[in-house]
Amino acid sequence: MSRMTRLGDPGAPFRFQKGDRVAWRRFDGSPDSVHAGVVVDAVCEFQPGIGTYRAAYLVQRNDGSYFGADAGSLVRLSTPP
Repeated sequence: MSRMTRLGDPGAPFRFQKGDRVAWRRFDGSPDSVHAGVVVDAVCEFQPGIGTYRAAYLVQRNDGSYFGADAGSLVRLSTPP
């Protein structure tokens, strides 16, 4: 049975956490500078004990706008976006 959880809930299998700097992963694996910002929220559907999950993140860009992405579409940035 699947379970839904939010970012910050204990035991939730999120790759990225609130405040992480991320960018959209381009086709070649490089970060997209236009779609970059800070993770502000996320939801995750997962199956406890099995390990399969699907996470969707909400990212706030420097200009204040937002975009959504799944975990596989994002790359962590080591410098501010």
